[in-house]
Amino acid sequence: MLFPFVLLGLAATAFFCGFSDMGWPEYLWCVPLLFIGFFIAALLLYVIFLLIICLFTNTKKERDARSPFYHSLVTFTIGLLLSIFRVKPELVGEELIPRDTRWLLVCNHRSGFDPLVTIVALRRYGISFIAKPSIFKIPIAAQLISQDFFLSIDRENNRAALKTILKAADYMKRDITSMGIYPEGTRTRDGNMLPFRNGAFKIAQRAKAPVVVATIEGAENIMHRFPLRSTRVKLVIHRVFDAETVAAETTADLSEKARQIMLDHLGR
Repeated sequence: MLFPFVLLGLAATAFFCGFSDMGWPEYLWCVPLLFIGFFIAALLLYVIFLLIICLFTNTKKERDARSPFYHSLVTFTIGLLLSIFRVKPELVGEELIPRDTRWLLVCNHRSGFDPLVTIVALRRYGISFIAKPSIFKIPIAAQLISQDFFLSIDRENNRAALKTILKAADYMKRDITSMGIYPEGTRTRDGNMLPFRNGAFKIAQRAKAPVVVATIEGAENIMHRFPLRSTRVKLVIHRVFDAETVAAETTADLSEKARQIMLDHLGR
């Protein structure tokens, strides 16, 4: 995702050098500094562009369909952020993902980067996430993700949480987006999975949709390795519970089976 900004930096550097009256080659050492400056300037211009977009974004307006513009903007911006942090997403088991229906993704949760990597890895499928309320207080991010059908869930308020679950199911039933949720409710600090909240599986039952069970590994290492080393993060699709299975099982049974699949893979 950094490639367009690298090109802009190179083009601006070449343009400046071509029309400047600096003596060559004694000022050749300035070229790398010029490129870095123009590269950073290009990134700042993109941030300004996002700010302008957000000023004209109505986050309270209900929409009936996903906007290709906002979805592309969200995906590109997240991909750019991952590129800056030198993250390399890898998707395994893609052949298991349903192609003809919306689905609910359930996954373990170790890092704040988990949903970012997942969104980029699954960008061709169009997935939104159910996230904690604090995410919707981050400038720029709040405006963009609200336009891409991300939902806030207050896990301390059962009535509010139920409204979020019903809205997520409605999005899936109306073929707007697939949804992702972390049944643990929050990310684990020691790598061991927390108990699952069975209510997460009500989304799939309400939507009469499949459940895609996945694990993610490596995102917890990103901040330890940045900026000296890149980090490969693997998202693995293990199993899909079809809509018929989801309808026939209780949420407790689905939760237990999904958790055991994840535990078997992670070895914890």
